[in-house]
Amino acid sequence: MSFNYIYKVLLISSISTLIYGCTENGTKKQETVVHNELTIETVDYSQAIENYLTDHSIEGVIKTKEGIYIKIETEGSKEKPSLNNEITLLYKGYLLDHTVFDQTEGEVRVFSLNELIMGWKIGIPYIGKGGKCKLFIPPHFGYGSNTFGSIPGNSILVFDIELINFN
Repeated sequence: MSFNYIYKVLLISSISTLIYGCTENGTKKQETVVHNELTIETVDYSQAIENYLTDHSIEGVIKTKEGIYIKIETEGSKEKPSLNNEITLLYKGYLLDHTVFDQTEGEVRVFSLNELIMGWKIGIPYIGKGGKCKLFIPPHFGYGSNTFGSIPGNSILVFDIELINFN
């Protein structure tokens, strides 16, 4: 492997991590590099989520103005949580390939909503007490390009959430 090849890979990789743009409709997309072919590939996360929804016949999904996809399975109470609330919930988090990275396994968890990832801050207020939803969160509303535990960077996150209570 020549120095020029390694230099090109590093240069393209560095440039690609600096490029973070938006499509005409405001949907964020990430530029990435396919190292072995030295080509740049554009990943449109909204399209990836929409393809997943179509491939898995998931209907009735709403897309927030920010770009979070929400499948409300049970709406719950009319009163909805705000960022100032402490929430009690059950959840399961996984990737589009169904790899589970976190789950409550029947034991409720309590969080301050304002301390969670942006995707939860946007999505959870769509349901009330007793509500259940499925959130599809693009990377820029999750952990971005950072690897977080077993979650690879630039991952679309899926969460099954049951909001038990909030106060």
